[in-house]
Amino acid sequence: METLVQLGGTYRGCFTKFIEKLEVFLKTEVDDSDLYVSHLSHLTEKDTKIQHLNDEILKLIQGKDRCTERDICNEIESAESYEDKFIYWKTKLERCISRADNGIDTHSKIDEDSDIPNEDKYQYLIQSNFKGSRAREVV
Repeated sequence: METLVQLGGTYRGCFTKFIEKLEVFLKTEVDDSDLYVSHLSHLTEKDTKIQHLNDEILKLIQGKDRCTERDICNEIESAESYEDKFIYWKTKLERCISRADNGIDTHSKIDEDSDIPNEDKYQYLIQSNFKGSRAREVV
């Protein structure tokens, strides 16, 4: 179990370092959507590995004889923290891809559209990233 926990820590550290590099990359404001797609692919790959390790670690913790509720809560909180970071950066990259592909800021366009109720704007933003969706036509 210790080896798996160490491996999880290593992957989480790599994820954090990648996020730091991603922050620097996003400040350069590149117009090439392929670079954003490449970074999104790396981010997704790292998240998939972390999720798999998180699941395995949680199973091992639950299988321990002296497993406490606090142990489980700590592991779940840690896993959720990385999942939140992944979602944040994934959304940020998808917006950059959309901007590079369309030459516009999708978020601003949806945010300023008074015909879309405020509670639906987030869903429109997500759907606007998919070709052929009605939400994409708004932008």
